Amino acid sequence: MLDGFPVDLGDNVFDLLLANTGIVTASGGGLFSVSFGAGQTLTYADGGSIAGRRRAYWRNPILTLPQKNDPQWALLQSVVDAIRSA
Repeated sequence: MLDGFPVDLGDNVFDLLLANTGIVTASGGGLFSVSFGAGQTLTYADGGSIAGRRRAYWRNPILTLPQKNDPQWALLQSVVDAIRSA
């Protein structure tokens, strides 16, 4: 499972540390394996973690750092929430 969805063979998964998308090649028993090409395959626990740290996401989770005392931050968060609920 990844963010509440089952991980199936052939799914695309993004690895945050590699900054690359790979293809799920095995899934079951609370683990899933992803091939990133050139013989590089990583195995993740349910939830997308390796060694207790979350690395796998369905897409690139674009990170944005809030600025100190940014009045627009709440507006940005509400826009993101609206997009996610659509």
